[in-house]
Amino acid sequence: MQTETAFLLEMAIIMVTAGVISVIFSKLRLPVVIGYLAAGIILGPNLFEPSFVSDLDTIDALANAGIVLLMFTLGLEFNLRRLKKVGLFAALAGSVEIVLMITLGYGLGIALGWPTIQSIFLGAVMSISSTAVIIKVLSDADMMKKEFAEAIVGILIIEDIAAVIILTLSSPLAAGDGVTVASIVLQIAYIGVFMLILLIMGLAVLPRLMDRMYPTASPETLLIVSLGLCFGMAMVAQLFGLSVAIGAFLVGIIISQSMVQEKVVERITPIKEMFMALFFISIGLMIDPWLILDNIIVAVAIAAVFIVGKIFSVTVGTFLSNKDARTSAMT
Repeated sequence: MQTETAFLLEMAIIMVTAGVISVIFSKLRLPVVIGYLAAGIILGPNLFEPSFVSDLDTIDALANAGIVLLMFTLGLEFNLRRLKKVGLFAALAGSVEIVLMITLGYGLGIALGWPTIQSIFLGAVMSISSTAVIIKVLSDADMMKKEFAEAIVGILIIEDIAAVIILTLSSPLAAGDGVTVASIVLQIAYIGVFMLILLIMGLAVLPRLMDRMYPTASPETLLIVSLGLCFGMAMVAQLFGLSVAIGAFLVGIIISQSMVQEKVVERITPIKEMFMALFFISIGLMIDPWLILDNIIVAVAIAAVFIVGKIFSVTVGTFLSNKDARTSAMT
């Protein structure tokens, strides 16, 4: 009972803090994400002793559910037509951006005097953006329907796929083994085939199933079934060594082809918002402000190069992918 009481108390502290921050930052017209991160730092184990939150594993598990729900909702709203529209563009723009950022990060690591392997890892980390943060900021600013938002989502999907490839190749790199072009191509082909099979099989069955349920099932039933499919597909993706986010996104796109799409989006949004708050606060819980202060010069250097490099690489990648200059800059 004591464990349950402690967990409920910590959840109460987290949600009340999130609520207060949401109100304050909305009044100040600032991104709520920053407030959630700050709340996590304050509540976490690195700033004050004793910590306000101790059950970090459970909070982390709930936060991961937030990522799954975010990508599922994004898939529901993105739909197959928009995916086809941005698919080729995203592959080209994302590839250009990732290559440029890995090169830039590697150069920065060498300039800082880091070994080759660490410099490569820095470049890999700098090539990836946080899908959750960017989608949350775009949603709060009511920009998800803009043309450049479609480009952003497409590039983020390519970055998520690249993250899976990078993580797969990181073990042999860290062990000092070589990574061949063939192994990279094979990994990309594996992910592409898996996603294609998942989409084809899903589109052949799930929209018809949901459409049959639509006339008689209650909105709550439609939501529960959709969530079961969402987490089930996320687990399947993880079993095949892919990101849970990719599995959730794909099943969201599949269900968006059915008549239940609007009802599911309407019902799932409040749940998603709660779990997303937990996700951002959980990130803040892991941040050690003293570690940042001890390495402030390196942190500022990486941040500055990251911001300038992202603006440059994404603009170039988007422009080379046949978008106009204004859309490229906004992306």
